[in-house]
Amino acid sequence: MLRIVVTDSKGAKSEHTARGSSASIGKADDNTVVLRGWTVGKRQATLELRGESIYIVDHGGLSATELNGKAFEGERGPLAPSDVIGIAGYGISVSKAVSNEEAPSPAAAPVPAPAVAVKAAAMPVADAGPRPVVDAHSQTTTLDLRAAIAGLPSMEAPPPPKPAPIAAPAPAVSAPAAAPIKPVPAPVSNEYADVMTKWRTTIYEKLISTMDLRRVDVSRMNEDQLRTATAAIVNEIIAAESDIPTVIDKARLGKEVLDEAVGLGPLEELLADPAVTEIMVNRYDQIYIERGGKLTQSPVVFTGEKGVVSAIERIV
Repeated sequence: MLRIVVTDSKGAKSEHTARGSSASIGKADDNTVVLRGWTVGKRQATLELRGESIYIVDHGGLSATELNGKAFEGERGPLAPSDVIGIAGYGISVSKAVSNEEAPSPAAAPVPAPAVAVKAAAMPVADAGPRPVVDAHSQTTTLDLRAAIAGLPSMEAPPPPKPAPIAAPAPAVSAPAAAPIKPVPAPVSNEYADVMTKWRTTIYEKLISTMDLRRVDVSRMNEDQLRTATAAIVNEIIAAESDIPTVIDKARLGKEVLDEAVGLGPLEELLADPAVTEIMVNRYDQIYIERGGKLTQSPVVFTGEKGVVSAIERIV
Protein backbone atom coordinates (compact mmCIF):
# COMPACT_ATOMS: atom_id res chain seq x y z
CA MET A 1 0.00 0.00 0.00
CA LEU A 2 1.11 3.55 -0.76
CA ARG A 3 0.27 6.73 1.16
CA ILE A 4 0.35 9.79 -1.12
CA VAL A 5 0.06 13.40 0.07
CA VAL A 6 -0.61 16.14 -2.52
CA THR A 7 -0.06 19.85 -1.86
CA ASP A 8 -1.45 22.32 -4.43
CA SER A 9 -0.10 25.77 -5.30
CA LYS A 10 -2.26 27.36 -2.57
CA GLY A 11 -0.96 25.05 0.16
CA ALA A 12 -4.08 22.86 0.44
CA LYS A 13 -3.26 19.22 1.18
CA SER A 14 -5.08 16.03 0.25
CA GLU A 15 -4.23 12.43 1.10
CA HIS A 16 -4.71 9.34 -1.07
CA THR A 17 -4.15 5.64 -0.42
CA ALA A 18 -3.27 3.11 -3.13
CA ARG A 19 -4.11 -0.40 -1.94
CA GLY A 20 -2.08 -2.14 -4.65
CA SER A 21 1.60 -1.93 -5.49
CA SER A 22 1.24 1.01 -7.92
CA ALA A 23 -0.56 4.34 -8.21
CA SER A 24 -1.05 6.45 -11.35
CA ILE A 25 -0.94 10.27 -11.44
CA GLY A 26 -2.53 12.44 -14.16
CA LYS A 27 -5.55 14.45 -15.21
CA ALA A 28 -7.67 11.50 -16.40
CA ASP A 29 -10.42 10.58 -13.93
CA ASP A 30 -9.32 6.92 -13.70
CA ASN A 31 -5.99 7.82 -12.06
CA THR A 32 -5.31 7.10 -8.39
CA VAL A 33 -4.34 10.77 -7.97
CA VAL A 34 -6.13 13.21 -10.29
CA LEU A 35 -4.40 16.55 -10.89
CA ARG A 36 -6.30 19.37 -12.57
CA GLY A 37 -4.63 21.45 -15.27
CA TRP A 38 -4.28 21.29 -19.04
CA THR A 39 -0.47 21.03 -18.81
CA VAL A 40 -0.82 17.78 -16.83
CA GLY A 41 -0.65 14.61 -18.91
CA LYS A 42 -3.54 12.14 -18.97
CA ARG A 43 -1.22 9.70 -17.21
CA GLN A 44 1.76 11.82 -16.22
CA ALA A 45 3.55 9.35 -13.94
CA THR A 46 3.25 6.09 -12.00
CA LEU A 47 4.40 5.31 -8.47
CA GLU A 48 5.54 1.70 -8.03
CA LEU A 49 6.19 -0.26 -4.83
CA ARG A 50 8.95 -2.78 -5.52
CA GLY A 51 9.55 -4.82 -2.40
CA GLU A 52 10.20 -2.24 0.31
CA SER A 53 11.28 0.51 -2.14
CA ILE A 54 9.19 3.09 -4.01
CA TYR A 55 10.01 4.30 -7.53
CA ILE A 56 8.44 6.91 -9.82
CA VAL A 57 8.15 6.39 -13.61
CA ASP A 58 7.58 9.47 -15.80
CA HIS A 59 5.29 9.09 -18.85
CA GLY A 60 5.49 12.72 -20.02
CA GLY A 61 3.17 15.71 -20.35
CA LEU A 62 3.25 19.39 -21.25
CA SER A 63 4.49 19.99 -17.72
CA ALA A 64 7.76 18.32 -16.71
CA THR A 65 7.90 15.81 -13.87
CA GLU A 66 10.39 16.92 -11.20
CA LEU A 67 12.06 15.30 -8.21
CA ASN A 68 13.19 17.75 -5.54
CA GLY A 69 13.05 20.63 -8.06
CA LYS A 70 14.93 18.88 -10.91
CA ALA A 71 13.12 17.71 -14.06
CA PHE A 72 13.78 14.13 -15.17
CA GLU A 73 12.68 11.53 -17.69
CA GLY A 74 12.40 7.78 -17.26
CA GLU A 75 12.34 6.61 -13.63
CA ARG A 76 13.84 7.60 -10.29
CA GLY A 77 14.13 5.76 -6.98
CA PRO A 78 14.20 4.47 -4.37
CA LEU A 79 12.24 7.45 -3.02
CA ALA A 80 12.59 8.70 0.53
CA PRO A 81 9.61 10.08 2.51
CA SER A 82 11.29 13.50 2.36
CA ASP A 83 11.49 13.51 -1.46
CA VAL A 84 9.04 15.85 -3.22
CA ILE A 85 7.69 15.12 -6.70
CA GLY A 86 6.68 18.26 -8.65
CA ILE A 87 4.07 18.32 -11.44
CA ALA A 88 2.49 21.57 -12.74
CA GLY A 89 2.77 23.38 -9.42
CA TYR A 90 1.73 20.41 -7.26
CA GLY A 91 4.03 18.90 -4.61
CA ILE A 92 3.66 15.16 -4.02
CA SER A 93 5.23 13.02 -1.29
CA VAL A 94 4.85 9.26 -0.99
CA SER A 95 5.55 6.65 1.66
CA LYS A 96 4.68 3.03 2.36
CA ALA A 97 1.30 2.81 4.09
CA VAL A 98 0.65 0.48 7.02
CA SER A 99 -2.16 -2.01 6.32
CA ASN A 100 -4.77 -2.99 8.89
CA GLU A 101 -3.06 -6.36 9.36
CA GLU A 102 0.27 -4.69 10.18
CA ALA A 103 -1.15 -2.03 12.50
CA PRO A 104 -1.32 -2.93 16.21
CA SER A 105 -4.79 -3.56 17.59
CA PRO A 106 -6.04 -0.63 19.69
CA ALA A 107 -6.75 -1.25 23.36
CA ALA A 108 -10.40 -1.68 24.27
CA ALA A 109 -11.93 1.56 25.52
CA PRO A 110 -13.26 1.45 29.12
CA VAL A 111 -17.05 1.34 29.50
CA PRO A 112 -18.19 4.66 31.05
CA ALA A 113 -20.62 4.86 33.96
CA PRO A 114 -24.27 5.48 33.03
CA ALA A 115 -24.26 9.09 34.27
CA VAL A 116 -21.18 9.89 32.21
CA ALA A 117 -22.67 8.08 29.21
CA VAL A 118 -25.72 10.36 29.28
CA LYS A 119 -23.55 13.47 29.23
CA ALA A 120 -21.43 12.12 26.42
CA ALA A 121 -24.50 11.30 24.37
CA ALA A 122 -25.71 14.87 24.66
CA MET A 123 -22.57 16.13 22.96
CA PRO A 124 -22.59 16.34 19.12
CA VAL A 125 -20.29 13.76 17.64
CA ALA A 126 -19.57 13.60 13.94
CA ASP A 127 -19.52 10.19 12.30
CA ALA A 128 -16.54 9.27 10.21
CA GLY A 129 -18.77 9.25 7.13
CA PRO A 130 -17.72 8.30 3.62
CA ARG A 131 -14.26 9.11 2.38
CA PRO A 132 -14.33 12.69 0.99
CA VAL A 133 -13.68 13.24 -2.72
CA VAL A 134 -10.70 15.54 -2.96
CA ASP A 135 -10.00 18.02 -5.73
CA ALA A 136 -6.21 18.55 -5.77
CA HIS A 137 -6.81 22.32 -5.78
CA SER A 138 -9.10 22.47 -2.77
CA GLN A 139 -10.28 20.10 -0.02
CA THR A 140 -13.57 20.49 1.83
CA THR A 141 -14.99 17.98 4.29
CA THR A 142 -18.52 18.47 5.64
CA LEU A 143 -19.76 16.91 8.89
CA ASP A 144 -23.46 16.95 9.69
CA LEU A 145 -23.65 17.52 13.44
CA ARG A 146 -27.46 17.59 13.47
CA ALA A 147 -27.58 13.86 12.71
CA ALA A 148 -25.43 13.15 15.76
CA ILE A 149 -27.83 14.76 18.21
CA ALA A 150 -31.17 13.95 16.57
CA GLY A 151 -33.49 11.83 18.69
CA LEU A 152 -31.58 12.13 21.99
CA PRO A 153 -33.90 12.15 25.05
CA SER A 154 -34.13 15.38 27.01
CA MET A 155 -33.06 15.24 30.68
CA GLU A 156 -35.33 18.11 31.77
CA ALA A 157 -39.11 18.36 31.91
CA PRO A 158 -40.53 20.71 29.28
CA PRO A 159 -41.63 24.14 30.61
CA PRO A 160 -45.38 24.80 30.95
CA PRO A 161 -46.93 26.26 27.82
CA LYS A 162 -47.27 30.02 27.75
CA PRO A 163 -50.52 31.63 26.60
CA ALA A 164 -50.32 32.67 22.99
CA PRO A 165 -50.06 36.45 22.62
CA ILE A 166 -52.84 38.21 20.79
CA ALA A 167 -51.41 39.37 17.50
CA ALA A 168 -52.02 42.98 16.55
CA PRO A 169 -53.71 43.52 13.21
CA ALA A 170 -51.17 43.82 10.44
CA PRO A 171 -50.89 47.28 8.90
CA ALA A 172 -52.00 47.67 5.35
CA VAL A 173 -49.12 47.28 2.92
CA SER A 174 -49.16 48.93 -0.43
CA ALA A 175 -48.24 46.86 -3.45
CA PRO A 176 -44.54 47.19 -4.38
CA ALA A 177 -43.73 49.23 -7.39
CA ALA A 178 -43.00 47.24 -10.51
CA ALA A 179 -39.29 46.75 -11.16
CA PRO A 180 -38.02 48.68 -14.15
CA ILE A 181 -37.60 46.61 -17.28
CA LYS A 182 -33.96 46.30 -18.28
CA PRO A 183 -33.37 46.95 -21.95
CA VAL A 184 -32.09 44.01 -23.97
CA PRO A 185 -28.55 44.75 -25.17
CA ALA A 186 -28.30 45.33 -28.88
CA PRO A 187 -26.62 42.52 -30.81
CA VAL A 188 -23.06 43.07 -31.92
CA SER A 189 -22.95 44.17 -35.55
CA ASN A 190 -21.29 41.91 -38.09
CA GLU A 191 -18.91 44.72 -39.05
CA TYR A 192 -17.70 45.17 -35.45
CA ALA A 193 -17.37 41.38 -35.01
CA ASP A 194 -15.27 41.14 -38.18
CA VAL A 195 -12.94 43.94 -37.03
CA MET A 196 -12.65 42.38 -33.57
CA THR A 197 -11.82 38.96 -35.05
CA LYS A 198 -9.19 40.51 -37.36
CA TRP A 199 -7.40 42.21 -34.46
CA ARG A 200 -7.76 39.18 -32.20
CA THR A 201 -6.01 37.09 -34.86
CA THR A 202 -3.27 39.71 -35.27
CA ILE A 203 -2.56 40.01 -31.55
CA TYR A 204 -2.69 36.22 -31.08
CA GLU A 205 -0.11 35.62 -33.83
CA LYS A 206 2.19 38.29 -32.38
CA LEU A 207 1.80 36.69 -28.94
CA ILE A 208 2.96 33.30 -30.22
CA SER A 209 5.92 34.89 -32.03
CA THR A 210 6.92 36.90 -28.95
CA MET A 211 6.78 33.86 -26.65
CA ASP A 212 8.87 31.87 -29.14
CA LEU A 213 11.47 34.65 -29.42
CA ARG A 214 11.70 34.98 -25.64
CA ARG A 215 11.85 31.20 -25.28
CA VAL A 216 9.18 31.21 -22.60
CA ASP A 217 9.27 27.78 -20.88
CA VAL A 218 5.61 27.02 -20.16
CA SER A 219 6.38 23.45 -19.05
CA ARG A 220 7.59 24.67 -15.64
CA MET A 221 4.59 26.92 -14.96
CA ASN A 222 1.31 26.06 -13.30
CA GLU A 223 -1.90 27.47 -14.78
CA ASP A 224 -1.94 30.62 -12.63
CA GLN A 225 1.68 31.45 -13.50
CA LEU A 226 1.11 30.77 -17.20
CA ARG A 227 -2.00 32.95 -17.33
CA THR A 228 -0.26 35.83 -15.49
CA ALA A 229 2.84 35.70 -17.71
CA THR A 230 0.78 35.47 -20.92
CA ALA A 231 -1.53 38.33 -19.87
CA ALA A 232 1.48 40.59 -19.34
CA ILE A 233 2.77 39.89 -22.87
CA VAL A 234 -0.72 40.40 -24.40
CA ASN A 235 -1.12 43.79 -22.67
CA GLU A 236 2.35 44.79 -23.83
CA ILE A 237 1.54 43.95 -27.47
CA ILE A 238 -1.80 45.77 -27.41
CA ALA A 239 -0.22 48.88 -25.83
CA ALA A 240 2.36 48.98 -28.64
CA GLU A 241 -0.31 48.76 -31.38
CA SER A 242 -1.26 52.28 -32.48
CA ASP A 243 -3.52 51.17 -35.35
CA ILE A 244 -6.23 49.51 -33.24
CA PRO A 245 -9.53 51.34 -34.00
CA THR A 246 -10.99 53.40 -31.16
CA VAL A 247 -14.26 51.42 -31.35
CA ILE A 248 -12.40 48.29 -30.20
CA ASP A 249 -12.54 47.63 -26.46
CA LYS A 250 -8.88 46.87 -25.70
CA ALA A 251 -9.68 45.20 -22.38
CA ARG A 252 -12.10 42.80 -24.10
CA LEU A 253 -9.63 42.26 -26.94
CA GLY A 254 -6.93 41.30 -24.44
CA LYS A 255 -9.25 38.90 -22.58
CA GLU A 256 -10.31 37.13 -25.78
CA VAL A 257 -6.70 36.70 -26.92
CA LEU A 258 -5.72 35.40 -23.47
CA ASP A 259 -8.65 32.95 -23.41
CA GLU A 260 -7.62 31.51 -26.77
CA ALA A 261 -3.94 31.31 -25.79
CA VAL A 262 -4.29 29.55 -22.41
CA GLY A 263 -7.99 28.67 -22.15
CA LEU A 264 -10.83 27.49 -24.36
CA GLY A 265 -11.04 30.62 -26.51
CA PRO A 266 -14.53 31.88 -27.33
CA LEU A 267 -16.03 28.87 -25.55
CA GLU A 268 -15.04 30.46 -22.20
CA GLU A 269 -17.76 33.10 -22.56
CA LEU A 270 -20.37 30.53 -23.62
CA LEU A 271 -19.51 28.14 -20.78
CA ALA A 272 -19.92 31.00 -18.28
CA ASP A 273 -23.47 31.69 -19.52
CA PRO A 274 -25.90 29.57 -17.43
CA ALA A 275 -28.60 29.97 -20.08
CA VAL A 276 -26.51 28.07 -22.66
CA THR A 277 -27.33 24.37 -22.34
CA GLU A 278 -25.34 22.98 -25.29
CA ILE A 279 -22.43 24.07 -27.48
CA MET A 280 -21.65 22.56 -30.90
CA VAL A 281 -18.51 23.46 -32.86
CA ASN A 282 -18.72 22.57 -36.55
CA ARG A 283 -15.58 24.49 -37.49
CA TYR A 284 -13.56 27.44 -36.19
CA ASP A 285 -16.01 30.07 -37.50
CA GLN A 286 -19.24 28.10 -37.05
CA ILE A 287 -20.33 27.60 -33.43
CA TYR A 288 -23.94 26.75 -32.52
CA ILE A 289 -25.52 27.07 -29.08
CA GLU A 290 -28.77 25.92 -27.51
CA ARG A 291 -30.46 28.49 -25.27
CA GLY A 292 -34.00 27.95 -23.96
CA GLY A 293 -34.47 24.94 -26.23
CA LYS A 294 -33.69 27.00 -29.35
CA LEU A 295 -30.62 26.34 -31.51
CA THR A 296 -28.88 29.43 -32.92
CA GLN A 297 -25.49 30.29 -34.40
CA SER A 298 -23.26 32.16 -31.97
CA PRO A 299 -21.47 35.33 -33.12
CA VAL A 300 -18.25 34.25 -31.37
CA VAL A 301 -15.60 32.40 -33.41
CA PHE A 302 -12.08 31.03 -33.06
CA THR A 303 -9.22 32.78 -34.86
CA GLY A 304 -8.54 29.62 -36.87
CA GLU A 305 -8.45 25.84 -36.94
CA LYS A 306 -5.38 25.83 -34.66
CA GLY A 307 -7.45 27.45 -31.92
CA VAL A 308 -10.06 24.69 -32.14
CA VAL A 309 -7.39 21.96 -31.94
CA SER A 310 -5.79 23.65 -28.91
CA ALA A 311 -9.15 23.85 -27.12
CA ILE A 312 -9.84 20.16 -27.80
CA GLU A 313 -6.42 19.18 -26.44
CA ARG A 314 -7.06 21.15 -23.23
CA ILE A 315 -10.49 19.55 -22.75
CA VAL A 316 -9.34 15.96 -23.24
